[in-house]
Amino acid sequence: TDYKFVNSTGLNNSDLQGMHPSAFGEKDENVMPARSVAKLAYHLLKEYPEVLDTTKIAKKTFREGTDDAIDMVNWNFMLPGLVYEYDGIDGLKTGTTEFAGHCFTGTAVRDGRRVIAVVMNAVDDKGVGSYEARFDATRVLFDYGFKEFSETELLKAGHQFKKQKTLDVIKGKEKKVAIATKKPIKMLVRNGEDQDYTTELVLDEKLVKNGQVQAPIKKGTVVGHVKLVKKDGSDYGFIDGKIVDAEVVTTEEVKKAGWFSLTMGAIGNFFSNAWNSSTGFVKGLFN
Repeated sequence: TDYKFVNSTGLNNSDLQGMHPSAFGEKDENVMPARSVAKLAYHLLKEYPEVLDTTKIAKKTFREGTDDAIDMVNWNFMLPGLVYEYDGIDGLKTGTTEFAGHCFTGTAVRDGRRVIAVVMNAVDDKGVGSYEARFDATRVLFDYGFKEFSETELLKAGHQFKKQKTLDVIKGKEKKVAIATKKPIKMLVRNGEDQDYTTELVLDEKLVKNGQVQAPIKKGTVVGHVKLVKKDGSDYGFIDGKIVDAEVVTTEEVKKAGWFSLTMGAIGNFFSNAWNSSTGFVKGLFN
């Protein structure tokens, strides 16, 4: 595991005045890398999207209309109307401790695309941590995510592979059946890197044996899938572990051959095998 949880507050156990879980030391602290924090934020937003109704509030007056009213400003200073505002931001959580420094897990959405940025121990050009440093670093990450990536169609629906446009058919009225991708493959790709991906056909070994399928075969039968492979460099994949692929299906129906055709085919195979055995035997006599 790449994380360590010692309490549910996010604070160092020393801040809990002895009321920390007994299984951990009095100075232990939660530890988690940026990627895991991003993954946690992703699941929070996916499973509890209503959290944004709260995190996007820039300012709020509590106990409004009373003598005890309190005006509070969100610590996320990138929200609209605040000092470091950023277009599209609606969350998520700031945090600062002596151990972790100035941290921020932010999220913003533009044109339907949501970006999550995680900044830890943010410092300025002098090495000093500050609120401004963490929001400046977040802005850089947001700009990179929105400007440097585009949704790109890497493979069209109906794509056929040059080396495998068909599969051989056993016991069918046709000897071959055409195959192609059912849907296109689209994903976010860094601008200019769409040519860095190649495709790989993976056939279903339970259905396709030795490059053959048995009739009858319905149109649209899934016979495998195609996966993307990055030619060079690192493919960091998706934070939820998703694999980008597309189903490969038959594009036509092949009915099972009638009993007469199957019988004649069996007889033909018998004599063909017998002839091959005989010629092999004769050749063996002269070797």
